[in-house]
Amino acid sequence: MNKRNYYLPIILLATFFQNAIITIATAQESKKEISLERAIAATLSNNKNIQLSKLDENIAASNYKQTDAIYLPQIGLSYTGFNTNNPLNAFGFKLQQRSVSQNDFNPDLLNHPASTSDFSTKLELQQPIVNMDLLYKRKAAAKQTELYKYKTQRIKEYLTFLVTKAYLQLELSYNAVAVLEETLQTTKAVYKFTDDHYQQGLIQKSDVLNTQVYIATVEKDLATAKSNIANASDFLSNLMDAPLGTIYTTHETNDFTIKDSLLKEKISDSRADFIAMQKAIEASNLMIES
Repeated sequence: MNKRNYYLPIILLATFFQNAIITIATAQESKKEISLERAIAATLSNNKNIQLSKLDENIAASNYKQTDAIYLPQIGLSYTGFNTNNPLNAFGFKLQQRSVSQNDFNPDLLNHPASTSDFSTKLELQQPIVNMDLLYKRKAAAKQTELYKYKTQRIKEYLTFLVTKAYLQLELSYNAVAVLEETLQTTKAVYKFTDDHYQQGLIQKSDVLNTQVYIATVEKDLATAKSNIANASDFLSNLMDAPLGTIYTTHETNDFTIKDSLLKEKISDSRADFIAMQKAIEASNLMIES
């Protein structure tokens, strides 16, 4: 009776883990159809690298707005107050205030003056005319704003390239799986044919073994192709900032065309990253002149 009580929890635990494994496998094998255009749009909307680059754009724009102060007047307000009973300072305050009277020369008042106060208020208004240092800094800040705009543009172009590459790899993996599944069926049929002839004594055992080896090779390649589908799907999810574990299926109506610009052997000087580098150099030169 005690032994049965020991076996029951073990059976329950085994059933629980089996159901959990089945649930996880089902969740990981969830499939979702996606088009290339939708994948690119999701990446450009959700990718963290683009969001960080846009933050850099906003910071550069704020730094440029700060340079508007070079055209504004500078206003200064100061207030100074003193209070003393020092004989020399007290008499000096009265002289500064032009309030000296004949009674102030009384020796008792000169030696033992009462508490005397003095204060002054100053308001300054300065209008800059030409400040070359700040002008060069303003130009450098403008170049930096352009720099980060081209940087964001290049990041979008690069992410579009990565999404297209991953999508094509996903489609290629699906085609490979389809071909390998057909090959596996054909190979199994050949194995059955070979095994039947071996049973009849028409061929040697080595022919059957070679067929078995080829079946194992095709099965390994098929497992690799299915793994490539999962890897390409996870890579797409990572680019789109989506949860991992979803298996994407390609859209059947995708029409991939290669642009003429991609066929040119010469790299264009107007590429976004090259322009961004040029703007960075110009901004550095302006800061040096400043």
